[in-house]
Amino acid sequence: MTDYGVWRAAMRDACDDLLRDFGARFGYEPDEHTVAGPTAAEVVAAAEAAGLPEPLAEFYRHIGQVSLPDAFNGFFIHSLRGVLANSTAGMPVRAPGLTDANIVVFGSDGGGQLFAVDGAGAPVYLLPTGEIRDGAYLGGGLPGRVLAPTFPDFVDWLLYALRAAATGDADGACYPV
Repeated sequence: MTDYGVWRAAMRDACDDLLRDFGARFGYEPDEHTVAGPTAAEVVAAAEAAGLPEPLAEFYRHIGQVSLPDAFNGFFIHSLRGVLANSTAGMPVRAPGLTDANIVVFGSDGGGQLFAVDGAGAPVYLLPTGEIRDGAYLGGGLPGRVLAPTFPDFVDWLLYALRAAATGDADGACYPV
């Protein structure tokens, strides 16, 4: 199990590294970066959320949301409220080309790709911009694929990618294979 207190502190340190002298390095000012803890109501909601895979519920008991708009194209883990509303907001709840289980979309990148976890809690999928019809992700030009074998592996990768953005390591922008 991931220690999300340690992870959040490491993410904040990496954000500080990224934002240090950001304007001088890139020629524009950064947007706001957030790795927020949950509110008390969000902790309760995460514990009571029906159908939320346990690794995602565990995450939301410790983290409210993540917004990293200037780390490469950007990385976002949506709020629990947003995740719970996804099924009625046009987000896919199935990805028939990847899994027979339902999926839960919990985040995105700045290029329109979605992050989703299998209803069983693993793996985490990367869903490139594509057609969504009747709650099913049908894909498009690039196929959806497994991004990380588990949710903790995904958050570890996200920390790695943020650190890579802070140091200018372009390889860190690559999604794991």
